[in-house]
Amino acid sequence: MLAEDITLGLYILAGFAALFAGAGAFATKKGGYITTVTAFSSVNFTFLPSVVSWMWPTVIGMPLIFLLVRRYRTQFNRLTASS
Repeated sequence: MLAEDITLGLYILAGFAALFAGAGAFATKKGGYITTVTAFSSVNFTFLPSVVSWMWPTVIGMPLIFLLVRRYRTQFNRLTASS
């Protein structure tokens, strides 16, 4: 039980680390990120109803990725404009 909890925590941590480390890369490949999280949650999150485990990555992931992309594009545009 403890090993499963640690493994789940590491998967979640790795997903968030990858999201924040490479927001630009995920902006172009956001479908792959959402697909990976959906596959993981539909198989491992048996405590959630089936529809919820399939839909939550899209419902949460799309707005989050959209906001991160907008933030980094604005930041990058400011840096290139001042250079």
